[in-house]
Amino acid sequence: MDFGFFRSFRGFFCAALTFAVSSGAFAQAPLQGGVLVLPNKSTDLTKWEVKKTPSISGGGGASKARVWGVFDVAFATKPEWIDEMQITYSVMLFKKDADKAKGEKQFHFFRTTVDYADVAQGKEHRAGAVLLPAALLRWGVPMGFAAQFTVDGEEVCEPYHKEAGMLEKAPTWWNNDNVIAGPLTEQHEGYLLDRAKSPFALVDPDSYEISRSGSGN
Repeated sequence: MDFGFFRSFRGFFCAALTFAVSSGAFAQAPLQGGVLVLPNKSTDLTKWEVKKTPSISGGGGASKARVWGVFDVAFATKPEWIDEMQITYSVMLFKKDADKAKGEKQFHFFRTTVDYADVAQGKEHRAGAVLLPAALLRWGVPMGFAAQFTVDGEEVCEPYHKEAGMLEKAPTWWNNDNVIAGPLTEQHEGYLLDRAKSPFALVDPDSYEISRSGSGN
């Protein structure tokens, strides 16, 4: 895997996202009843990181720790309580060295939806999803990430998203069947997990929203 590209893309990703937040690029669309998800200007709304498996025992990490894709979202909410909220996470990987002669695809799409309960009004919420190490090893590096917030079946803000390369020319790629289900893309299930169902659940747990039992696909 080309980790030099991985790190370079992460730097580009965060810098571009910081500009988007400061310039007010993310729209705010309240639902009836006053439910609203707001950008949190003190932190990046969305970021992904490459991290090694955390040590649960508190001792030294494994000599061959696996590498995970960690995708976080920071956000603020109102009113006082949101009973139930869903976040749908979408990730696109790009495999630069795909062997097209053998039918390998260059694009690989992953999605999961996680349910959160009793979200209190606040400015410092965090939630996230984690991509299994095998996905990164087999299918390349992240080219796109999107997070959609839904309450009572309606999206409560513009999706938070970032993309690079050819995905920059595909508006709303995460909802575009020509992109995520087209001839150049392979879809995979079971690789993108609710953070609470990964080893990262025990890393700074009080900073993250608690998902409902059984949620996450």
